Amino acid sequence: MSNGSSRKVQEICVVLAVPEPRHTRLMLTGEIDMSSTNRLDAVLEEIGKGPAVDVVADLSGVAFLGTTGLSFLVRLQQRLSNAGRRLTVFNPSPIAQVALHVSALDQALEIDLI
Repeated sequence: MSNGSSRKVQEICVVLAVPEPRHTRLMLTGEIDMSSTNRLDAVLEEIGKGPAVDVVADLSGVAFLGTTGLSFLVRLQQRLSNAGRRLTVFNPSPIAQVALHVSALDQALEIDLI
């Protein structure tokens, strides 16, 4: 039954780590905001424990990329760089591209657009 009011449904942040032969692919989807902090911190910890391979962060399914997500990418880049590994941001959604550009992270991170 509808009461005529519209309610925004938040898209939950989903992060999947998929090991591939040459790298680990992180697939981030939904809204990457403050509510994603614990999930993203856990991913950082797991990446540190995982195999010493490069990481590709697929942002094609990101609906919102706030400061929490941007900070995550910076911390991930630093952690990987310190271990002699690389981070590539792959196919960011238009929303993610704007956030990366406004924050100037498009100049600091390796980004692969399709």
